[in-house]
Amino acid sequence: MKTARLLSAGLIGAALAVPAQAAGFYGSLYYQVQDVQLDDVSYYPQQWLVTGGWLSRYGIGPELQIGGGTRDDEENGFAIKTQQFRGIAARFQSPDEYGAHAWLSIGYGELQLNGSLDGESYPGDEWFTGPTVTLGVEFHLSDAVPGLAAGLSYSRWFLEDEMKNDNIGLGVSYAF
Repeated sequence: MKTARLLSAGLIGAALAVPAQAAGFYGSLYYQVQDVQLDDVSYYPQQWLVTGGWLSRYGIGPELQIGGGTRDDEENGFAIKTQQFRGIAARFQSPDEYGAHAWLSIGYGELQLNGSLDGESYPGDEWFTGPTVTLGVEFHLSDAVPGLAAGLSYSRWFLEDEMKNDNIGLGVSYAF
């Protein structure tokens, strides 16, 4: 019982030690290049990813994610294209320091891929689900528009069937 109280007091103290920051809504638009690995062959389809959420004054909050493919990639007659992605995550963001902040989102997503062999729609659309982790950094662009930032991100989607899916993104965000 004493250990539980001590642990609870430590967790509350650690949460209060995080510097407070402005709470509010944010949105972002990222262009991602994916590395989808199937049977030891890498494909690099591309997609737009739109995210939006709300951050508490401690930099923690929910995030919604939705994306769609823009370009497929082909290897040996087999092409892969991202049809759509949707996910939900918890976002943890550092306070703004030196004109930048880092963030981590941990969540769960669904990815729809379209595969085609020699121009035919075989095997067609297939859904993959699993946990997602994204790490990013954003740099503020202007003092005149304080909520506007440009950023880089790296995502790893742990999808079923042991499919490897890594993403590198470049985008912009705005904090309201």
